[in-house]
Amino acid sequence: MFLHDPAQELPDDVIDDALEAVRLHLGMDVAYVSEAYPDSVVFRHVSGIDTNNYVQVGRKIPANHIFCNKIAVGDVPCIINDTANIPQIQNLPFVREADVGSFVAVPIGQSRSGYFGMFCCYAHAPRDDISERDIATVSMFAKLTTRSLKQHFDAQHEINALKKQLSRVIQDDSLSIHLQPIVSLSDGRPMAAEALSRFSVHPGLGPEWWFAQAQRSDMQIELEVKAIQLALTHLPEMPAKAYLSVNASPLTVASPLFMDAMQGVPTDRLLVELTEREIIVETPQLMQALTVLRDKRIGIAIDDVGAGYAGLNTIVSLKPDVIKLDRSLVSAIHSCTVKQSLTKAMVHFANEMNAFLVAEGVETEAEHVSLKALGVRLGQGFHYARPAEAAIIARQMRDYSKSNPTLRSVS
Repeated sequence: MFLHDPAQELPDDVIDDALEAVRLHLGMDVAYVSEAYPDSVVFRHVSGIDTNNYVQVGRKIPANHIFCNKIAVGDVPCIINDTANIPQIQNLPFVREADVGSFVAVPIGQSRSGYFGMFCCYAHAPRDDISERDIATVSMFAKLTTRSLKQHFDAQHEINALKKQLSRVIQDDSLSIHLQPIVSLSDGRPMAAEALSRFSVHPGLGPEWWFAQAQRSDMQIELEVKAIQLALTHLPEMPAKAYLSVNASPLTVASPLFMDAMQGVPTDRLLVELTEREIIVETPQLMQALTVLRDKRIGIAIDDVGAGYAGLNTIVSLKPDVIKLDRSLVSAIHSCTVKQSLTKAMVHFANEMNAFLVAEGVETEAEHVSLKALGVRLGQGFHYARPAEAAIIARQMRDYSKSNPTLRSVS
């Protein structure tokens, strides 16, 4: 039988197309794919119109009311030209209620995955013209259906395994927070710090991989909120006027779970960076959530501007407090007049929006000098500090003094 949650989505288009094609080819009234359980059968996909409205998607009937299991074990042939001539099936409730006069049916399944069902076409009237060669046609489409189901269940098995792994990560403290300072380019003073996630399990895969898998398995919100909650615990360790920046996708920001995490924190020192793993869609839920954040005096930042999905229209609509210039524009900016022109335009754009512009990925003194000359006021990158354990960065931010204008000692 199909060993999966019945609510899970199947590859509908492929199966529906296969059913319709074989039904029309054979001139049958109805075609269906059933899902077999030990004591019942469920119609999962239906093509055509059952005049008695008996065969409907999602309908569950007792297994002994239909011929599926009898065909699967070989008690009934795959082709029946006239059900009235077969004592074993003529009185089955399904044959009577669905008015089945003839049919061609082939089991579908794959032993390794353990699922089983039936690909069936039937007509209300007896059909002397259907023959053994029609089994080949139905079998071909049944194999196509089996292949689609196998791919679906293999993928679903992988997703379920990912969900278990991610649940363990969330529950077993396998996630920790590193901080990376955001500094003033004029004097190196740390103004804020971005919270970055680190994973103790399979660290070689990197945080981007983990969050991508969370998105694949519908656990994006749970993982991002967990990271934010952990990051917020380090806010009291930071200097009194320094901001903590946390990352969240638009989907997460619009969720009640995220809003619950925002309760009871010193919001006037918090910045939410909208990450761009996909196009930022200005949904009513997101725009309402951003309004709530502003009412709480929580700052809004847009990440990876210049290389991500956010265009200028999106930036204008979202009205961010901070615009983060992507590292692709920052890298070797001192030797590229085009990047310098773009950055100068972004400086003007940010000033017009009354937003701060932060240059990400600053790695050299030459980049620092060029950005400062162009009017960029804030920077983040290895040139100032590498990400490190939150407690270490928070302590160095507190201990900062004018005589030590950078944090290059952080490893």
